[in-house]
Amino acid sequence: METANKVKMSDQQTVIVINLNPYIVMAVQSLSNIVKSSLGPQGLDKMLVDDIGDVTITNDGATILKQLEVQHPAAKVLVELS
Repeated sequence: METANKVKMSDQQTVIVINLNPYIVMAVQSLSNIVKSSLGPQGLDKMLVDDIGDVTITNDGATILKQLEVQHPAAKVLVELS
């Protein structure tokens, strides 16, 4: 479960520190590792093959994420937001 702690830096600044479940962090890192190589001006194309053999070649992160079959609830939310 996530817990939030408030840390007072000064009279005007308050930072909220969130302790995340390590499985959420791993799911998000996995998604970022999949998309990472397709970002930027030297981004590489990815070839995606679905269950019936249709091939999609793209370097668009949203397209890549939407083609994935994601099981983790937090990762599903990120895919839907993309």
